[in-house]
Amino acid sequence: MPQEIELKLSLPPNQQDTLRQSPLLKNYAGPPPVKRHLLNTYFDSPEQRLNQHGVALRIRHQGEEYIQTLKTRGQSRGGLHQRNEWEWRLAAPQLAPEKLPAEALPPGLNPSTLVPAFTTDFMRITWNLDFPFNGQSAQVELVLDVGEARADTLSDPISEIELELKDGPPEALFELAKQLAADVALRITRISKAERGYRLRHPERARNLPPASNRAVDATATLERLQAVMESYLFVDDPGLLQQLEQSLRALKDTAGFAPEALGDELRALHDALQRPDAERRQVVLKWINSRRLGLTLVTLAQALFEHRNDG
Repeated sequence: MPQEIELKLSLPPNQQDTLRQSPLLKNYAGPPPVKRHLLNTYFDSPEQRLNQHGVALRIRHQGEEYIQTLKTRGQSRGGLHQRNEWEWRLAAPQLAPEKLPAEALPPGLNPSTLVPAFTTDFMRITWNLDFPFNGQSAQVELVLDVGEARADTLSDPISEIELELKDGPPEALFELAKQLAADVALRITRISKAERGYRLRHPERARNLPPASNRAVDATATLERLQAVMESYLFVDDPGLLQQLEQSLRALKDTAGFAPEALGDELRALHDALQRPDAERRQVVLKWINSRRLGLTLVTLAQALFEHRNDG
């Protein structure tokens, strides 16, 4: 079965033009980029059995085509996602449950109970990159997605980049992300488009954070918790999350073993932001979360942790 390997990065809306003008795209992109409008309908059971088991099922309306896609949970390491994926072309935008492999579904789930849950509607610009890495050539698809997730009358904006590895070593995705982050404010994100839709219907999901690592040396888990706290604070205006944000960043500085000076600078910047008056604190913290310096620091750290773990 095909396996998808990708790195997802959040992009502040005011950085979209900066990305389009990036020297990396000019240097490594092949043909001109392709622009498409994508409308996706996600399906789940009324009890959200698919989501509970880390499975995403959608129908994508792409031009004159309808594509049914099933993705399993897979694994995530520092932001790099690896998961199994199946696709089927459909003649109409109706779910074809008979095509779904039983082994990929939750035990006992009746596919006939699957119904539309929410939609994502966005414009996608795709570049195909021939990216040099360690004397090799990695083939990477870079997409910029801009739009929104919708559930009834609620919506959540989408502005993100996906780097999908088509051929080459996974480490190339981190190197490409690091080079991009040197020019554009990017941040590794754990939030999929499907999760955006589920959060709209159940906002409390944004507070479901991974547990703090009980191992002092588990910097990867600590980094993932920091990413989750940032995403939670971006979605819900809860000052109570700020203490967890500072604690997670401090724990990362103490356990990472990489870039301690840069993480120390970020910890001081966050501490200064938290001293601001209540009326302006959130805007200052959001500016820090979406800053180019923090994004580059965390991408560089994620790359170091991934390579160190592989070497070990």
